[in-house]
Amino acid sequence: MRKVFARWVPRMLTGSQKLNRLDISKILLDKFQEDSENFLSRFVTMDETWIHHFDPETKQQSSQ
Repeated sequence: MRKVFARWVPRMLTGSQKLNRLDISKILLDKFQEDSENFLSRFVTMDETWIHHFDPETKQQSSQ
């Protein structure tokens, strides 16, 4: 495993994993060829990014 863009990705896939990825890719290609206009609208994605905002006080604000 190696870290790529903060996600762990396997370096070496087994034969069954490669076949599974090939099957899924063929299915997705068929779906794209059937309805290329609405293909991307069928996918649901999520962004789990958390952003923390911290606004430190100045010395003058903390003395009040």
